[in-house]
Amino acid sequence: MISNLSNRAIQIAGSSSKETDAYILEFSHNLVRLIAKKILEKGATIVSIVGKEEKAKSDDFITPSIIYYWDVLESVYEYAASRLFSNETKKLAMVVSSEKSEAQIPEQRKELWQKLTEKGIVSLHRIKPGWNAGAYKRQEQEKISDALIIIGGGEGVEHLASLYVSQGKPVLPLDIPLGSSYGDGLGGAPLLSRLSVANPKRFIPRIDNGTASRLASLNFERWKNSSEEYSNFILDFLETIVKPQVFYVRLLNKDVSEYSLVENFFRNVIDPVVQNMNYHIKEMGRSETDEAFINIEIFKEIPNSSIIIADLTNLRPNCFMEMGYAFGLNKRVLLTAREGIRLPFDSNAIPCYFWSPDRSNEEQQESFLEFWKKNINRPPLAPAKNII
Repeated sequence: MISNLSNRAIQIAGSSSKETDAYILEFSHNLVRLIAKKILEKGATIVSIVGKEEKAKSDDFITPSIIYYWDVLESVYEYAASRLFSNETKKLAMVVSSEKSEAQIPEQRKELWQKLTEKGIVSLHRIKPGWNAGAYKRQEQEKISDALIIIGGGEGVEHLASLYVSQGKPVLPLDIPLGSSYGDGLGGAPLLSRLSVANPKRFIPRIDNGTASRLASLNFERWKNSSEEYSNFILDFLETIVKPQVFYVRLLNKDVSEYSLVENFFRNVIDPVVQNMNYHIKEMGRSETDEAFINIEIFKEIPNSSIIIADLTNLRPNCFMEMGYAFGLNKRVLLTAREGIRLPFDSNAIPCYFWSPDRSNEEQQESFLEFWKKNINRPPLAPAKNII
């Protein structure tokens, strides 16, 4: 059975204080390595960063680090080696870096980094030359990832978590008492862990009646004697919560003549493609709703969705409004319309998949999937303005 985490991208982020208890610090490093290994075994990709490695004791090389990305990268390399560096080990990790952070790689880590890059085990996502601000790197990390696990940390993980939450992506904070490398922030992962139990929907877009209790069960005190069992529980939880949502914008009025054609297209072409890629589908009129009014539900769920599929057949004003809202949020939007529809904008700037009821479902499933892969990672229509 294919794992729900297969083909997903997951980030592990955090740091600890130099004053953290030695046992807890060692436990956290072992836990991160176990989680990274199990994520890779599930067929997922890991999102990481690279850079310097500060130790708990600056004058003692053998003491643990107070950062975790080198644990992640070590685990990635070990996993690739266990698979004899076969084709399936290409791009196991996506690493967000800058010129400055790569220049800060310590001497004892340079050989590992060289092997990771030369063997194609990691793919680099560099921010603009000359830039190194953590905020820019965190923005890039969120864009290429589906879910976030955080431990310890301060302002950095709090900002990173807010980026994920704003895009409707799951955030799993662990309450291990680690502190942060800079001693900043409001409480880092332990604070966010408490908030997630109090308001699971804020951190986990798709919840059920047991989500809060499972979040509470991640409590460090329960697992502090077994990092192996802790990592297994975390991976099991990830299996249930990391299923990105695809939201359908489409003609819903059954009295309109083209409704049946649109309905058939979504049921027989769109649904199979989305389901085969293991996404959760949110569609007004078919999915469960939390709100009394459909408009409220729509504008709540678009921010919680990873991808918007907007069908513009019949050129309905509400569809254009929802599409525009998604574009304004810099969501990934795929446009579709029945052949013959004249779109009121430049189709070269916004590619559209034109479908026909006269073509077979199998043919259109294949061509729509090709359209998806070609256009899903196009840059946003209105990217943030930079001075350079």
